[in-house]
Amino acid sequence: MNITFVTFFVLALPLMLSIVIWHSMSILNRKHGSDIRVAWYLFSLSFVITFVVAFWARQNGAINPQGTFVGNVGRLLEELLHVMLDLNTDASILLSIVAIIVIPQLLNYILSGLSGCASNPILIKESFKFLIWGFVKSVMVCAGIIFAVAVFGAWHAWTGWRWSGVVALLYTSATLSMLGFAMLSWYRDIGTTAPNLQKLKSNFLVRWLSSIHRCFTKNNQPVP
Repeated sequence: MNITFVTFFVLALPLMLSIVIWHSMSILNRKHGSDIRVAWYLFSLSFVITFVVAFWARQNGAINPQGTFVGNVGRLLEELLHVMLDLNTDASILLSIVAIIVIPQLLNYILSGLSGCASNPILIKESFKFLIWGFVKSVMVCAGIIFAVAVFGAWHAWTGWRWSGVVALLYTSATLSMLGFAMLSWYRDIGTTAPNLQKLKSNFLVRWLSSIHRCFTKNNQPVP
């Protein structure tokens, strides 16, 4: 059982991650090649900054030969590292911002619609774009940081580090990168599909939503 799991972890998982990343980029490179450039730039920028800071910290004693943060500067860097890798906080902030923008408008649409004078919510598309790119930024930055930590730790042969741990960090970085590209490809695919759905007048859901919108806006005065 252990041999089978190790074989899957070492061979199958990288293959699966590579396939998902390649497929996602193949979707993006048709019309949204700039998305690929931005995502890899975020990864590269965080990798280089982390590597340079780690090198400086190692030279100035903020990181010891065991790879442990020491001193006041080391504690500050450790705290900064935790903040940068805190995806839960990033997600909470992003969702809170989008919720503050979108939910009041939806409630206003429903409540005003009961009187037949609702107006279309605004900034919905922009809020969704902000949410997706916020998630992508977070995961790609985390991927670059973790990749830099793995490479730097292996390069300096930190005491107590094992190659299995380095490989696990590299897999974590690859998984986060895969999530970033998968989110971008899904977002762009939704953007391509949505206009086509609007043309399906015979679709029950579309007709039902359209009838509700007409009812909610029936008393609106035309703009002169």
